[in-house]
Amino acid sequence: MSIKNFFKRSAQSSKKPLVIFGIIVVLLTAQIGWWMYFQIQQNNVLHGLHENVLQIRGRQTLTDINQTYGSLVIQNIRHVFFGNPAIARHVPVEEISRTPAVPPIFLSGHWNSFYVINDLIYYKDFDDKVYRTIVNWDLIQELLGKSESTYLVGPTHDYTSGQFVSGPSSWLILPVDIKVKSDVLGELANRTDRKTAMFVSEGVFFCILLLVGIYLMFLAFRREVLLQSYQKNFILSVTHEFKSPLASLKLYIQTLSSREVPLEKRNNFLTHSLHDVERLEKLVENVLEAARLDRDDYQYVMKPLDISEVAHHSLKKIEDYAHEESVQLDTDIYPSVVIKGDRHAIYSVFDNLIENAVKYSLNPKKISVKLYARQRQAVFEIQDNGVGIEKKEIEWIFQKFYRVGNEMTRNTKGTGIGLFIVKKIVMRHKGDIRVYSGGLNQGTTFTVTFPLYHENKE
Repeated sequence: MSIKNFFKRSAQSSKKPLVIFGIIVVLLTAQIGWWMYFQIQQNNVLHGLHENVLQIRGRQTLTDINQTYGSLVIQNIRHVFFGNPAIARHVPVEEISRTPAVPPIFLSGHWNSFYVINDLIYYKDFDDKVYRTIVNWDLIQELLGKSESTYLVGPTHDYTSGQFVSGPSSWLILPVDIKVKSDVLGELANRTDRKTAMFVSEGVFFCILLLVGIYLMFLAFRREVLLQSYQKNFILSVTHEFKSPLASLKLYIQTLSSREVPLEKRNNFLTHSLHDVERLEKLVENVLEAARLDRDDYQYVMKPLDISEVAHHSLKKIEDYAHEESVQLDTDIYPSVVIKGDRHAIYSVFDNLIENAVKYSLNPKKISVKLYARQRQAVFEIQDNGVGIEKKEIEWIFQKFYRVGNEMTRNTKGTGIGLFIVKKIVMRHKGDIRVYSGGLNQGTTFTVTFPLYHENKE
């Protein structure tokens, strides 16, 4: 079964859980998006509120400055003979009629009244004398500094020469504007931007975290579905693998027990029966080996091992079969290649790789087996002219129960655990295994490497 067809059938069989899973993902993503939007909006609202508070505080500060400055003006005029360093000495207006800017209503009454024309402040004291002085900007700035360092003051720009800023009143209204310092507004804007960036980054981080979690969950789900499919295939394959030799054994035994069989034919039956028993034994060994390797607690008997001898032994076991099936077997086994390993495990590696090469080769079958030493490594290389492996499936072939998905392999005996066993054993021996195939019907080459054994390093 190909990966594409597998996922198509898996998606159909698991449609409901995937739909529910997708809805949950959409809801979580929408919740994060709403949280980001809400936090950014709240941050902007707070920014506006802070600006309004600063403006209100500025107006209150200006009122306080007006009252303080007015008190100082009155105090300065009433103590004109003693002088006041806070405000320049006020000048009495002796001939008020010569000051047309001061309206008659100011002269007729309004004791303790102020009148401001441009930068001039006119004040009529209780002695009915009118005084004038120029607005002391340094003093205003000093008063502002004592009350609040957030603001700047300056002359208003909404009047022209001779235009009254304020009418007669019992308190002073200075011709000044007060505004928030630009660096204060800039800091407020920067703080708002930093919070906005923080909310956006947190939202993006949570989205990425959610997507990564979703992806990992999808991979776990896919692995689980794949494993279930592989296990089903394994059960079917093992059933078939057991059934075929058992049926053959049953037929041979029934034939031998029911009638007299010529000696030559009897020996042939016994040979085939022994071959079927060996197949069953090999199958049971592979299943048990896979179970042990899956637990990762199997202890190997590691000692110096001549794998050239192991390779010859594995090749000898298939020579008769190779002769019967007309397999062209080319071997080049370098003598005395020694590694440190477990004899039974290395036998299993060679047997599985050689058996796969014979099993999946196309007629006329050609298999090349090489063993040699290279750069402190033992290299076992086996090449066939078989069905080949597509590139997209190479990464899967070492998974337990997996079988390459094409018609040829479906009609070929196998359980899907041989290469899993090979990979596990090679890794436990600190070796490496690589696969190369040009594609379908282009053959396959397996290259296994082990560290060479050096006695002086042990």
